[in-house]
Amino acid sequence: WDGVSKSEPATDDAQNRYIIKSAANIAWLCENASTLDENKTFILTTDIDMNGKQLKSISLPAGSTIDGGEHTIKGLNLSGALFGDATNLTVESLNLEDIIVGNNTHAGVLVNTLKGSSSFTNVSIKSSSVTTTGGAAGGMVGYIVRATEKDRTETLSVSFSGCKLNSV
Repeated sequence: WDGVSKSEPATDDAQNRYIIKSAANIAWLCENASTLDENKTFILTTDIDMNGKQLKSISLPAGSTIDGGEHTIKGLNLSGALFGDATNLTVESLNLEDIIVGNNTHAGVLVNTLKGSSSFTNVSIKSSSVTTTGGAAGGMVGYIVRATEKDRTETLSVSFSGCKLNSV
């Protein structure tokens, strides 16, 4: 990938899912995901090598689902987690490799600050690093809070099933 080209992912009209099949699709999401409606699904259909290029985080709409299809995204340098700050996120069957994340607040390879109830199933992170100068850091998620942080009546449920960190 050249580090510049961007292209909007195709959508599956039957189920209104975004089909991610190139580094240019990921780059487009970095610029545009925050403008999408809530509760979107993103499907990765192939392994993607970002060639060590630097991008900003993907700001997913609340309630997003990422289905990695057992594919790998590798070789990415981020100023924040891959999915930045996220609310009510579901990630399944995704592999990340050789990801470098640096942030001045909470930082993780997948999510900086995770808000609300979320689930992570069969997520693998390998040979990656996370650094922060002023917050919490974690291999997958830097920090977890309620969707409405000060609402003590909100029930918060976050699950990790079949997830692996290797050399993170």
